[in-house]
Amino acid sequence: MSETTDRWKAEIQHKINERTVGWTDEEKAKLDPVYLKQVIDLVASKERTAAEMQEFNDKLDQLITWIPIRSDDEQLAYGLYSKELSEFKSFAGSKYQVVPKRHYEQLFLPIGIALGVSFGLLFKNLALGLSLGIAIGVALGARMKRKAKKQGRVID
Repeated sequence: MSETTDRWKAEIQHKINERTVGWTDEEKAKLDPVYLKQVIDLVASKERTAAEMQEFNDKLDQLITWIPIRSDDEQLAYGLYSKELSEFKSFAGSKYQVVPKRHYEQLFLPIGIALGVSFGLLFKNLALGLSLGIAIGVALGARMKRKAKKQGRVID
């Protein structure tokens, strides 16, 4: 990686650390720091145009400004940050095709269950249909996850 990329990553980490001074480890875990670090590493590791990097940096800066700051033993309000993190994950997913670890399982399991209910009603055996549907959903989710992992798009 280039020196510029390393410096950029260090600046981002410094900004996050400034906003989380005095936080407990439990509170910091709510920020989803593993996701942030991995998505930053993933985007930094690929060749991007200056415009793409600027757009990513702007979205990341916007997310960092929503990190709540501790003041006088108050509870931290994560509500707005959680909403912003959700929007950032959706942006990163659509723009850079990165997905969280259990994304495909969560996506295909309900689809499989819906198919299973249909099979269950068709064969007049709902238990068999549901178990078949769950198996289909899990298999499809695992297959898509394996494919995404090979392409390096899964964020643990």
